[in-house]
Formats: sequence, structure tokens, C-alpha cells
Amino acid sequence: MDATRKRAAWSAWWAMLETGGLTILSVVSIVILARYLSPREIGIAALALGVVQVLCMIVEMLFHDALVQRQNLTRRHVDSVFWTTTALGLLFTLLCWWIAAPMAALFDEPELAPVLSWMGLAMVFAGLGAAPLAVLRRDLRFRALTIRSLSGRVVGLVAAIGLAIGGFGVWALVAQQVLMLGVSCAVGWWMAKPRYRFGISLTGLAELAAFAFASVAALLISFSTVRVFTLLAGFFLGTTALGFINLAFRVVDTLRDVLEMVSNQVALPFFSRRQQDLSALGRAYYTATDFTCTLTVPLFAGLFITAPDLVVVVFGENWLPAVPYVQLLAILAVLHFPHLYAQSTLAALGYPRHNVSVNALAFVICAVGMLIFGPMGAAAAMTVWTARLVLSMPVRAALLHRVAQISIASQTRAALPSFTASGVMVTLLWLLHDNMLWNWPPIERLAAMVVTGGAIYAMTLLLVSPGSIPRLYQFLFVEMRKQKNPVL
Repeated sequence: MDATRKRAAWSAWWAMLETGGLTILSVVSIVILARYLSPREIGIAALALGVVQVLCMIVEMLFHDALVQRQNLTRRHVDSVFWTTTALGLLFTLLCWWIAAPMAALFDEPELAPVLSWMGLAMVFAGLGAAPLAVLRRDLRFRALTIRSLSGRVVGLVAAIGLAIGGFGVWALVAQQVLMLGVSCAVGWWMAKPRYRFGISLTGLAELAAFAFASVAALLISFSTVRVFTLLAGFFLGTTALGFINLAFRVVDTLRDVLEMVSNQVALPFFSRRQQDLSALGRAYYTATDFTCTLTVPLFAGLFITAPDLVVVVFGENWLPAVPYVQLLAILAVLHFPHLYAQSTLAALGYPRHNVSVNALAFVICAVGMLIFGPMGAAAAMTVWTARLVLSMPVRAALLHRVAQISIASQTRAALPSFTASGVMVTLLWLLHDNMLWNWPPIERLAAMVVTGGAIYAMTLLLVSPGSIPRLYQFLFVEMRKQKNPVL
């Protein structure tokens, strides 16, 4: 294994540590703060956070992928991005102050105005930290990125818990958001040690603008699709049905998003380094898909077959109506992972506009489909959500074939061993459940199916593709021990 693949292995481990740590801290934050804050206080903070998070995403991500992907990046580009995002962060902070009072009046919640105004200070730190964040990722310094993210999250959480216990109410959440961004920014600067020259090159920004705007547009459209589906599902189906659907999204998509975030964090900078060698890029795409599907496909196939017991054990029998939604979303996740890297590959080759087109298609299918079929019930709504993926996925695959010269067959071939082994696992677990375990208590049956399913999958995979597990083990554990961590 060459030095690049060793760095990929280290990067993957650090990205997993970062994403896993952030997920755990988020859960801890919700559990602890909910004990000391009222629903009204959390609701006020949620309204303000909804505005701040969208604006922060624009500030941090506007030029992020453009800096990571660009082959001939110069000091002029980085300096211009830094001063632009810094100015944009200040502008969005002032915007929060300006819209705070009208929003408070709109929601008839006077306390929202000061909360949104002061939480908006987080945008200053988002602007200051955007350029160093992109450069660290471009340079594959995932250890620094992990330290940066976790430091901010831990400091923000500790401060929020202390303030909540001290009776400061919603201001605990304001402090959490501002400190999280502030500390992350400071640690990012300390790790990157940037030296920016004053000045904005309009030519340099223009060279990045098309890629930057397309990347952030694709991100915003994808973000909006889920929100539009949720709002229309609530409008047509009512809050009870939406509650069951929302639980299914939380169970499946939280896990899927964590795995997807880890993969795509590493994928874009590594694929961008191969943008001039399509043959090498195709091999990297195949290997990444092989490794990812080996780990993720059995996970979501197992979630599909164990969903009834999992929902009962974790959430209680009152949530059993959510089981069909969990199972459907698990199937969609299985279909999604063989094409996980298509979006990053298109971006790495300089075609983020193709991602905009595909995401816009998915958005239109979702919005129009829900307006037409949403009133027909929950089954129709979930059919629309399925159609969004099923109809847009082949379009992205065809675009990837045209741009990267990776055939559609090659895009899916790497997933065949994990699909075959997972199919055998699900079939045998279904037979085991109906013939031997049907009268077991749910928690014992769930444990037995998890252990048995893992063993069946591993043995079947070794039969149908003997090299898959050894290659993955070699990548994650063996080869990177031969040198010290190269990613600071």
C-alpha cells in the first residue's frame, strides 16, 4: 500500500473519531439539557438556531469545496476567501440583529429577539474559521480537524450545562452555540497557523465562484428537500403520523448521515488529487465503494429485519406503527450506499453543477409528489420519498459515467458481494425468527439475531468474495501501522 492509501486509512480513522464524537456529544447535550430547560426555552433556541445554522452553513461551505478541489490553488485564492467569508460572517451577524425583532413579532415570542441577536455572533467565528477549515481538509490534516471540532463541542457543552444548572435558561444554549464556533475557530487557527495578506482579488474569487455557488446550492437543495417533505407530511398527514415518520428518519438517517459524513469528508480531497488521472480515479472509486458497502450494507439490511424488535426494545410498543417506515428507509439506505461517492466524484472533477441538477430533480419530485399524492396517506407519502431516490439515482450514475468514464456496471459491481451476503443473512434470519425465535422476549431475540446475523454475513462474504474482509482489514489496521500517523 502506497503512502496515499496510508494517509487515506489514517484520515478515515480520524474522520470516524470526529463524527462519532460529535454524535455522542450531541446526544449527551440533548439528554442533560432537557432536564434543566423547559420545552419553551428549547423551542425559542430552536427557532434562533434554525436561522443561525443555515447562515453558518452558507458562510463555512460557500468556498469550502472550491478550495479543497482546486488543483492550482494559490495564496491569492486563500486570502480572498478568508476576507470574503470574514465580511460575510459580520454581515450575517448584523442581519440577525436586524431580523430579530420582526421574527419575534411573527412568532409572538418577545424573548426570541435577544436570543437570535446574540446567537448571531457565532457567524463572526464561522467567517473567520472558514478558510483555515478548508485548507486543513485540503491538506488531509484530519487529526487537526478532529481536535478542532471536538474542542469546540466539549467547551460549548460544558458551558451550557453549567449555565443551565445555574438557572440561566435559554441563554445556556446561546452560549453553547457561540462558544462552540468560537473555540473551534481558535483551535483551527492554532492548528493551521495561517498568515493572510489583506486584500480581496476579484479575479481570484471569480475563478472559484462558479464551483463555490454550485456546491453550496447543491447542499442547500438537499437540505431543503428533507424539510419540505417533513412540512408537507405534517400538513397532510397530521402530527401523529408525522411523529412515526420522524422517528424512522431519526433511527435510520442519523446512522446513515454519520457514515456518509465520514466517507465524504475523506473522499473529496482524495478524489480531487486524481482528477487528472481518470483511470486512477476509477480504481479509487471502486475500492472506496467496496470498503464502504462491506461495512454499511449488512448494517442497514440487519436494521430492516430486526426493526420490529429494535423499535419495541428501544422506544416501546407505542412506536410499533413506525416499523414499516424504518424498514423502508433501511432499504433505501442499502440502495444509496453503492452510489455514495458519486456526488464527491463529480465535485472532484469540477462538475458540482451536475449535483445541483440531480438534487433539484429530487427536490421537484419530492415537492410535486407530496402536493399530489400526500393527501392520500402515509403510504403514498413514503412512496414519493422512495421515488425521489429511485428516479434521481440513475441520472447521477449516468452523469458520472459521462464525466468520469466509470461505467454504470462498474459503479455497482463493487457492491455485489455485500448485497449477496446481506441477502443470505436476511433470508436466514427471517427463517430463524419465524421458526425458532418467534416466542422469545424481544430483547433476547434482538440480541440473538444481531450476533447470528453478523456471523452469517461474515461467513457468506468469505465464500462469495474471499478477499473483501482481508482487504478491508489490511486497509484499516495493518498497513497504517508501518508508519507513524502522517496526518497532523
